[in-house]
Amino acid sequence: MISKTASISVVIPCYNAAAFLREAIDSALAQTRPADEVIVVDDASTDGSVEVALSYGDRIKLLRSPNARGTGHGATANRGIMASRGDYIAFLHADDIWLPSHLEKVAGLLDKWHDAGVAFGRMECFGERNGMFPGDLPFEWDIPADVFFPIMRRLFVLPSSAMVRRYVVAGIGGFDEARPFYADDFDFFARCSIWHKFVGSSVVSARYRTHSAQLSVNRHDTLANTFRYRVRILDDIDQIPQMQSKCAMGVDRAQRYWEEEIARAWQLRNMPLLRTLVKYGISEPIYREGTRYYALRCWLPNWVLRLCDQRRGFRNRRI
Repeated sequence: MISKTASISVVIPCYNAAAFLREAIDSALAQTRPADEVIVVDDASTDGSVEVALSYGDRIKLLRSPNARGTGHGATANRGIMASRGDYIAFLHADDIWLPSHLEKVAGLLDKWHDAGVAFGRMECFGERNGMFPGDLPFEWDIPADVFFPIMRRLFVLPSSAMVRRYVVAGIGGFDEARPFYADDFDFFARCSIWHKFVGSSVVSARYRTHSAQLSVNRHDTLANTFRYRVRILDDIDQIPQMQSKCAMGVDRAQRYWEEEIARAWQLRNMPLLRTLVKYGISEPIYREGTRYYALRCWLPNWVLRLCDQRRGFRNRRI
């Protein structure tokens, strides 16, 4: 018998996900620790997603966008949050799936660790790409940790793997609706991490679907936007006296990650990504120094790059 110490609301933002939505809803309804409510929030879908949701009758609650052209992921998720009543809020993207023990596992972590504001499980990627997310954590599994510095280096939690206490969501104001950035999930969890500890389970409890229709395939803009959000967060906490040392360390982590990503783009000769990063980085003070080296290199024509790579290969063979 599972001891149920807190109520759980599931929020499923949806936009044109009719091909996957039924699997997502079925997985939410098949949990070993049942949710108190499952809320599907449709953002003006045109592909039959609403009909899929309606087929569940009163087993779920359906909310629809007040805007015929949609309002974006942040606003959609926030409508679900505002309509929910649970002590814990779990997110499930309409193209992802939970294993039956997901809610039991992550809610159990919040039940156990009262000083943790966010709990999450590992995810198995499937579809066009396979793998585990995260591959590993920069802190111990199953024990609450201050993750602001690690998360400024690299995001290791995704919405479909996470559960957040209601007061934590209220404290940060939910997802960002004001700026048209991709990567608002990074911003959401990074802001949670300023004030609250995270606890992660090493057990795989969710499956992340990879496919060509998802927004994250536009990796160039998404990656650049995670760095825009980092700057905004650091600017915000820089205004708080007791956060000065945390801000300085956060700047260091953000700069290191920037240098890693821009160097990787150059090494892989991913010139479109490199140009995207250079265009943003050269205009932003905390990234400018790490960007200058690539400011001209990102515009080298392909024949020059091939020549450089051939000469480099020749030198390596001689060595």
